[in-house]
Amino acid sequence: MTWWAAYCEPRREAFARDQLSAAGFEVFYPFERVTRRVRARRDVRCNVYRLTTVDEPLFPRYLFVDSENAAGLRDVRGVIDVVRNCGAPVEVPVDVVGRLRAFTDLDGALSVVDEARLRLGFSAREGDRFRFAAGTPLEGLVGRIASLARLDDTGVVRAFVVMLGAERLVDVSHRVVGPIVTAEAAAA
Repeated sequence: MTWWAAYCEPRREAFARDQLSAAGFEVFYPFERVTRRVRARRDVRCNVYRLTTVDEPLFPRYLFVDSENAAGLRDVRGVIDVVRNCGAPVEVPVDVVGRLRAFTDLDGALSVVDEARLRLGFSAREGDRFRFAAGTPLEGLVGRIASLARLDDTGVVRAFVVMLGAERLVDVSHRVVGPIVTAEAAAA
């Protein structure tokens, strides 16, 4: 498995993705779904807006393509070239593509929460059990992530923690979340 970064024509990433897929290549196109307010009428006296959802590429003008070699990628419509260094095509490390794929759904869409997880380097998901990081007030306790809804704007994770004989819901910084543990390790 060898991944390449294909450089596309301006605002034609989705077109290039479709052309590459039709040519038999495996393509990874990470994007985020964004809701925008656009003017619905051209009449200046009337400010009528509507909401529309668009897909914006996470890396404008770039796609990741799995291919044995980069030679045939330039011939596909919508693709200008492959990213090169000193004239030679540059391979994208498999783990980079794998980490990006872990934050997207099957289509390549990145949610707001996943975007925050990627930006903060936070890999845990809702329902994961974890140990609180060393040097924190709750060090040694095991928690379970209840919600990541506030991660995007404040970096806050809502978690269940067993304290004083009962499970309590607490809001903590994403920085205090330590390693993810299995159910057997959490019981120990």
